[in-house]
Amino acid sequence: MATTASDFSTCDLKTDEVNRGEQVKAAWCLKNISNQVNLEALISDSSCIVKLGNGKSTVRLSFYFQSEDVFYSTSYLYKTLSLYCAVLSGGEGQELKFIVKLDELQVNLQLNTTVMTEKMTIIKPQEDRQKIVVGKRILTYLNARISDDGRISKEAYVYEGKNELCFGITVTSVKSTGQGTPDRGGELAVISFPEVILAQDLKDMFHHSHEIFSDLKLETKDGVETSTHMFIVAARSPVLKEIIEKESAKESFNGTIKILDFNAKPIIAILHWMYSGRLSDQAGNVIEEVVVAAKKYQLTALMKQLDKEMITICNTGNMFQLFETARKNHLPIALLQISAFIKE
Repeated sequence: MATTASDFSTCDLKTDEVNRGEQVKAAWCLKNISNQVNLEALISDSSCIVKLGNGKSTVRLSFYFQSEDVFYSTSYLYKTLSLYCAVLSGGEGQELKFIVKLDELQVNLQLNTTVMTEKMTIIKPQEDRQKIVVGKRILTYLNARISDDGRISKEAYVYEGKNELCFGITVTSVKSTGQGTPDRGGELAVISFPEVILAQDLKDMFHHSHEIFSDLKLETKDGVETSTHMFIVAARSPVLKEIIEKESAKESFNGTIKILDFNAKPIIAILHWMYSGRLSDQAGNVIEEVVVAAKKYQLTALMKQLDKEMITICNTGNMFQLFETARKNHLPIALLQISAFIKE
């Protein structure tokens, strides 16, 4: 779901209910957060209530943050926020499925940045009425150094000087076709709403690009040629757009562009992201090259996504490689989450 700058400008604040049918958008503001103590007090006090459905099918959901301390080795402490959801009323006897997206807003409720990309959440009201986690450790708000005697020092408060912190929450109810099941990342394999169908069609274009009107081949340094589409690649990377424009203007251009810095696997992982907006499961095996390529081709959105979602491709086989990649490339959220995964 694309988010425009004015999506939340007419929404009510804090705990007011907002009902717009199948999709609900609400602005949620925390005020007077001049220091960490005030923010933590507001976190424990604040929630955002949304209402999905109408009549007897109405379900009221409460979204709220909980603060969590995460220790990185014995020297560093991070304070993070996790997003939770609880069912206040309705939904008895049902399995509720909805997609949640969280954006950070400016004070005027214009879009600032995305905190959590679309995440499938499934709640069984009879079992999960109290709470269920929607996004784990999605926002870091305090970094601190722990001295040798165990005392906390050198605190770096992320929102220093900010008096107000606003979020825009988007909740979309979902109906399954009956064929999909949630995977590890919380996505539903088959979902019946237009944006996901479009995403699936684009993903299919990539997997069958040699058959579906491909007009470009990328030849990597290992000699592998991968079929793709100029308009997709150019739209996603300003650097590759410039290369395409330059090469396609030559009389000798035969539809192939040589990528001399990378082998096929990281380029295929990046193309998977270009078409689907998702990290490929295979990216974990070549993550360092993926990050280098993302920087080279100015894939800013992919770098932000890698920071927030690298944990979704983390496993016991690649966790140390991912940790080192996150450390070397200054990906603080990924570093925090993968560190916690290793400790578990």
